[in-house]
Amino acid sequence: MHRFRLMVCLATVTLIGCGADSLYELLSPSPRVKLPADEAPKSSAGQWWYYTGALTDDAGRLYGVHAVTFLIPGALVGLDYQGWITHYAILDTATGQYHTAQRRSASAFDPDSGAGRGGQEGGFDLPTPLMHMVGHDGRDRLTARLEDGDYALDLTLTGTRGPVLHGFNGYAPYGPGGWTFYYSRPRMAAAGALTIQGQSRPVRGTLWFDRQWGNDLHNPWLAWRWFSLRLDDGRDIMLFHFDDTAAVTSTFIDPDNTATPLTADDYTLTPTAWWTSPRTRRHYPVAWTIAFH
Repeated sequence: MHRFRLMVCLATVTLIGCGADSLYELLSPSPRVKLPADEAPKSSAGQWWYYTGALTDDAGRLYGVHAVTFLIPGALVGLDYQGWITHYAILDTATGQYHTAQRRSASAFDPDSGAGRGGQEGGFDLPTPLMHMVGHDGRDRLTARLEDGDYALDLTLTGTRGPVLHGFNGYAPYGPGGWTFYYSRPRMAAAGALTIQGQSRPVRGTLWFDRQWGNDLHNPWLAWRWFSLRLDDGRDIMLFHFDDTAAVTSTFIDPDNTATPLTADDYTLTPTAWWTSPRTRRHYPVAWTIAFH
């Protein structure tokens, strides 16, 4: 598989700019995540940075938060700019309302600029119209807002444990036949402010951070279910379960941060509730029972 992908990469290098990060994945006998260098954006691989978790304000009001930045380097299609897709969503449990926004944008690629690339020491600095993510070695900042400016979030995040490398030193199976670089910070202490209708309120909580990239993250038809579970006893569980296949990339994490890969035989996902899109009439699961064997 590596040899085939290398031949394709070399045959098209002048057209799509197969970069050093892609060649490392293709040529290394044992690819692995290297931190903090790998926090930074890659020049020729699909990738994302991902926060999800819960916040509480001083009145005890609970909010669910989801923020993700996708980067599609222009080198993948022979262009000198890079594409960004950002998602921001927040669940206000007091009102029962779920708010979401999505934005696509593009920026010029400048190999001599540190903007959006994190610099030689690793880290990331990802300014986009919808949100801004900055991070280095588990010390991050996230700002985001809806399109109308409401539910504006400004958080400082601090990793309370070291990073968790999934798979084999951070190189993990990705669907049928694919691979991905993948690491997480499951417990990032979050503190800051959430502004709703012009009123700022202090918030605190815990967010889960994910970072993925790799040559195989380009299949638009690949669907999956992803869960991040933080248990009261300090254990964490990440389930990355692909549809229509037995392939999984899942990890059990002990309180001391020891990571143990899980297989499809270790647990069962059973959908218990569904939502039907009024536009496409397609059915989507929205609740599950997870049974561990």
